[in-house]
Amino acid sequence: MEYKLANTLTQFETIALVGCGGTGGFLAEGLCRLLLGYPQLHLLLIDGDQVEESNLGRQNFYPEDLGHFKSQVLAERLARKYQRPIAYSISDLEERDRRDRRNWEAGCGLVVGCVDNAPARAAIAQAVSPSQWWV
Repeated sequence: MEYKLANTLTQFETIALVGCGGTGGFLAEGLCRLLLGYPQLHLLLIDGDQVEESNLGRQNFYPEDLGHFKSQVLAERLARKYQRPIAYSISDLEERDRRDRRNWEAGCGLVVGCVDNAPARAAIAQAVSPSQWWV
């Protein structure tokens, strides 16, 4: 049986996942599986947090990841596992928004928020408003 994505998902050039901790770390791998066979779709992981000891055991990280950026660790690991390039950003969404909003807005059609606090959710809402992105 061949599995195909719904056509609505393939209209996006890039899917941005904001937050690579508990939920985001596991969702990133799920998205990689979902995107198998769709090399034209790109994944961008965004998280400026570093892996801490308290993250081990409940997030998708290992002791050798301690002190490294979550988005970078996951992007590199998943790129090797799924044989596809995965972009990452260690800047927070507000900084990214100020620096290159036009480039960011032009290529990203779907933003998935996996953050664990209200200020981060507000930053996502601010960054995507008033554009046509799906959140």
